[in-house]
Amino acid sequence: MAVGRIGEYRLGTNASWDEYVERLEMFCEANQITKEEQKRAVLLSSCGEEVYGLIVTLVKPERPTAATYEEIKTAVRKHLHPKPSELYARFLFYRRNQAAEESVADYVTALRKLAEDCGFGSAQLPLDVMMRDRFLCGLRNEGVQQRLLAEHSLTFKVAYDLATTAEATAKQQRDIRKHGRYETDCQEMVQATRAKQDTPAEGSSCYRCNGKHAPHLCRFRKATCFNCKRVGHIAKACRSKDDCRTARKTAYEQKKKGDKSKGVYEMSALFSLCEVNEQEQKFMVQVTIEGQEVPMEVDSGASCSIVSEDTFRVVERNHGKIPLQDSGTTIVTWSKEALPVLGQASVLVEFKGRKAKLPLLVVQKQGNSLIGRNWFNPLGIGLRGIQQVNVEDVPSRFPEVFRRDLPGFNGPPVHIELKDDAQPVFLKSRPVPLALKDDVANEVDRLVQQGVWEPVSYSNWATPLVV
Repeated sequence: MAVGRIGEYRLGTNASWDEYVERLEMFCEANQITKEEQKRAVLLSSCGEEVYGLIVTLVKPERPTAATYEEIKTAVRKHLHPKPSELYARFLFYRRNQAAEESVADYVTALRKLAEDCGFGSAQLPLDVMMRDRFLCGLRNEGVQQRLLAEHSLTFKVAYDLATTAEATAKQQRDIRKHGRYETDCQEMVQATRAKQDTPAEGSSCYRCNGKHAPHLCRFRKATCFNCKRVGHIAKACRSKDDCRTARKTAYEQKKKGDKSKGVYEMSALFSLCEVNEQEQKFMVQVTIEGQEVPMEVDSGASCSIVSEDTFRVVERNHGKIPLQDSGTTIVTWSKEALPVLGQASVLVEFKGRKAKLPLLVVQKQGNSLIGRNWFNPLGIGLRGIQQVNVEDVPSRFPEVFRRDLPGFNGPPVHIELKDDAQPVFLKSRPVPLALKDDVANEVDRLVQQGVWEPVSYSNWATPLVV
């Protein structure tokens, strides 16, 4: 009895012909099939109808039984997987970077696949060195990248091990924080529920009117808010006007203390010190600083542009030593935590075809780089206000306007003042174009049905219909 099963090779899939042949040869080895004629017979009988027809075409004018096992393998490989240009293969290899949600292991697997046709492995182009260089340059995590750049004798294996360890550690930290937040939220929820059940707290208030009672007992349950026009609360307790305060605090204020040359900058969320909403999308752009691309977050609340010390050292490695001057400024967060400022540098910044020599603050705190308002005009970054209209609320606020039927006029009869010597005028109707005749008739019927017009048999006054 034969050991194992090969199966057919299906054309039009991503399956590799070489891998299929390897499986076939392992099948032959397991079943002690050693002769080339026997291997050829196994291949032709197992490959399937489509592949067999392809083999017949490729070996013509000979029959498949007249060709050797190696000739059949080579002919199909050249047809299905023609060898690409080494130059093009290296181009794809060198431009491959780690994707946003791609793990380190998946990124390395993709690099190994691209390196197959690059011709690496010689003394001049060792595969381990080429994989190490491309892996290091394509990593998305700047912290891991800087850690690897600091290694003197770095091999690909060491780089891969460090990167996977850092990735696993970061994932574990996120899980721990998530679990901790969940337990804290649950504990606070239970405590709040118990306090509400036992006795209402002095500081509690109704969200409908800010009164000292439960919301379901509020007399404004069906009231309409004058601020947002929604039902269920009053303007005094409206939360729409407090959205900017309840969302992530991004108000950056500059306060002068003592000497006017020294400023104090308050940063609310600098370097992720206070994340109110982790789902908030950041506006990230690629900015070139002294020839080095740096991802930065555009923050219209920041009055100055800031990078961390680690990011600044990466720019220096690419450009050379950049002098730092005393900025005379102090940066604090919204919680009054001071951020140590190393100094201010004057750097050449490029963004979307614009170049400018701009000031850049360097701090010791690790985090995202920020583009403040002092870079907006030189780099052509503008602010645009947003106006929001809730379309769903409009029909409910103006129901009379959006009714399909017309209720009619219920007031007193309309009286038209005429001159004493006015004489009635009855004008003859004008002919309607044939192409519009049906449309005009349908519109007249619609107006009569809605009560806008009323048919009469006779009148002293008449005016022609203008179409």
